[in-house]
Amino acid sequence: MITQSLFLHADLAPVPGVANPGPPQKYKDPRLIIRERELPALDDFSVRVEMLFAGICGTDLHLLKKKMAAATSSVRRPSRFLPKAG
Repeated sequence: MITQSLFLHADLAPVPGVANPGPPQKYKDPRLIIRERELPALDDFSVRVEMLFAGICGTDLHLLKKKMAAATSSVRRPSRFLPKAG
């Protein structure tokens, strides 16, 4: 089964001199990407759940907008990506 998935990618680039860096000091250039991927076959006694709602932390969205000032938008109503038939 092929489905669309949302991926968060960022470059690993730790800030020099920070002893125990948190995510903001470890990663730069975050980007959200929607891409198709093949879902593996399910094992016995496993189920597949379709997620209808997802949230993105406001802080994460703010950081993303700072890095990607152009063409970033927020979804304000329920959305879902339907798997392709077949």
